[in-house]
Amino acid sequence: MHIGLIGGIGPAATEFYYRNLVKADQASDGDSRMELTICHAQASDLIRNIQAGNVDAQVRIFEVMANRLSAAGAEALAVTSIAGHFCISELKRVSPIPIIDALSGLESSLIRNGYTRVGVLGNKVVMETRLFDSF
Repeated sequence: MHIGLIGGIGPAATEFYYRNLVKADQASDGDSRMELTICHAQASDLIRNIQAGNVDAQVRIFEVMANRLSAAGAEALAVTSIAGHFCISELKRVSPIPIIDALSGLESSLIRNGYTRVGVLGNKVVMETRLFDSF
């Protein structure tokens, strides 16, 4: 599978995704080979758009990258920064390829494992987005 990552906005998260995708690929049976393409987004743009509540501006930035990843052959994409998920619902509507939504996956896992209350640590910008209010 060819996976596209919108990275750079969280370099450590981008590296975490990359390292673990490679590890999973190496542990697979070898019948399929992972392909990976990463587009670099600017953290300063994301922070500015979060603080201004400018979902549309961030979606336009991510949409350009989603189109670029699709043109490179990516079959699905992930935004590696949790902060970048503040506009994920809107991005899903315009992306030419499916989006792997980390927050939906996290929520499903918490529910499946019986957790009803969790603590969340994050930097000021992420916490001010109110991203985790639904948990």
